[in-house]
Amino acid sequence: MDNREVINDVLVNLFNEILRLEEEAIITDKYKDIIQQKINKNKKHDHIQIIKVNGIEQAFLFQDMFPITEKYIMNPYIKQNTFMQIKDKKKLLFIESNAMKIINLMRHGVKFTPTQPDVIRIEQMLIEELQEQK
Repeated sequence: MDNREVINDVLVNLFNEILRLEEEAIITDKYKDIIQQKINKNKKHDHIQIIKVNGIEQAFLFQDMFPITEKYIMNPYIKQNTFMQIKDKKKLLFIESNAMKIINLMRHGVKFTPTQPDVIRIEQMLIEELQEQK
């Protein structure tokens, strides 16, 4: 590679990283706005939380979670070439507690979005699958 190619490569990577960061900010701002609207209307927003992961604010959409077993996890979660891992035990406890709250609401028939997956049906299918494996 000559100097021009190296400089071009660096600039392309820098430009792509700037675009990625802008996209992250736009998405996070979108959900921050939704949360603020809920707060302004005195409504709960447990189904959407902004949590820092690897120093970057991420929107956690608890409303879109669904059950899964280890069998279906193939790799660690990597987002835009970054291994996403939460090591802070307080954050992990908050996420787990919030997830359980949302799961309980779903079990009582609460739907957060029209496209929400049928988590109860998925859970039953996974339970049956696990029992068949025994």
